[in-house]
Amino acid sequence: MQNDIAIKEKFENDEKVAAIMEDASITAQVKYSLFNHKSTRAMKTSVSTIDRGVVIGCVAKSDAVKSLVGKLAKDIRGAIPTCFWFQTFWFQA
Repeated sequence: MQNDIAIKEKFENDEKVAAIMEDASITAQVKYSLFNHKSTRAMKTSVSTIDRGVVIGCVAKSDAVKSLVGKLAKDIRGAIPTCFWFQTFWFQA
């Protein structure tokens, strides 16, 4: 029995596709982490990742929530939290 399996050369776009997939994976992990935490579950957030740099935008109720969102993003392996955009609002009783 003769096995004639040939390995083709690597495509030029392989690294670009891998980087895009990595960014998508990081975005999904950050969104999942925010959704899973009881304090950030109901927040409307936007998460995007470019070259492993995570950009998060949300409306936060307090500085503690801002800190929590940043910590959750930093805990994702491979993520580099670069920019957080928060709009803070306060409730009056």
